[in-house]
Amino acid sequence: MRAELAQVLDRPIEEIDSKQNFSRLGVDSATATHLMIALEDALQVELDPDVVDRLFTIDSLAAYAFNLTRGQEWKPPQ
Repeated sequence: MRAELAQVLDRPIEEIDSKQNFSRLGVDSATATHLMIALEDALQVELDPDVVDRLFTIDSLAAYAFNLTRGQEWKPPQ
């Protein structure tokens, strides 16, 4: 995910901190959509289109996607 986001944002992967909020990384709605499509294609899962609004970091998005690949539901902390 870091590599995909780095490519979309046209930045070196070293500048993409998986614990930093998407908004601080410069992720807008178009970037979020691109990232979600790439993730769905790579993992062969269908993601909730609003997930990036509820999950604020790459780490939390990865945990969500990982659980989906295992057939488990994951709820983000409130």
